[in-house]
Amino acid sequence: MKKVLILAALAVGLSSSAFATLTMTLNDGVNPLVTITDGGAGDLAPGTANTIIALVTIGSWSGSVEIGKGGAPTIPFLDISSSSSSSTAPSTLTIFISDTGFTTAAPSFLFQYSGNITGGSGSTTATAWFDNSNTLFGQAGLIGTLGPFTTSPFSGSVTGGGPGVPSYSLTERVVLTSLSAGTFFSTDSSITSVPEPISISLLGGVLLATGAAFRRKARKASLGAL
Repeated sequence: MKKVLILAALAVGLSSSAFATLTMTLNDGVNPLVTITDGGAGDLAPGTANTIIALVTIGSWSGSVEIGKGGAPTIPFLDISSSSSSSTAPSTLTIFISDTGFTTAAPSFLFQYSGNITGGSGSTTATAWFDNSNTLFGQAGLIGTLGPFTTSPFSGSVTGGGPGVPSYSLTERVVLTSLSAGTFFSTDSSITSVPEPISISLLGGVLLATGAAFRRKARKASLGAL
């Protein structure tokens, strides 16, 4: 069996104790599923909270998934910041990352996916979910799917619904399908919350208050003229 070297670094910047363990899985559809949790076996950065750095061998795939960055619970964010993977034979690699316990209500999420496919032929698709049951890898609420992409460079984004209430999980899946040996994928994907702009809300309140003040002043002026 040909071996793969995948350097994976995935992070979610979550500080609340309500958060479960950040988890990553890799699956090539042939070999046993590889599961790595934050601070668990296979994590090369066990002392760094909410970060996984792992060396993984799986099938015909090799490459790297560099550090994913996260936000605080007030800014829900889940990211595979940079993935570079190639296969020596036609094959499909599926990467999942997930975490639970997000405590900030999010009316909607922005899901973005971009990258390149070079050195051969293939396709890639990315999907994001939230789940009100707060289940790891839960897929009850679809944020959106981007792809399949078959050309280089590629990019896409979609805004999907959010849970609206805490607490919930976020899950991201990236699927790389190599149709020929030597196909190289370089990708970046992220889920970010899209809260209601506070500045717009405040501006609306100011305008309403100002309008009311002008109306009161106008009424007083008209009464004084009588």
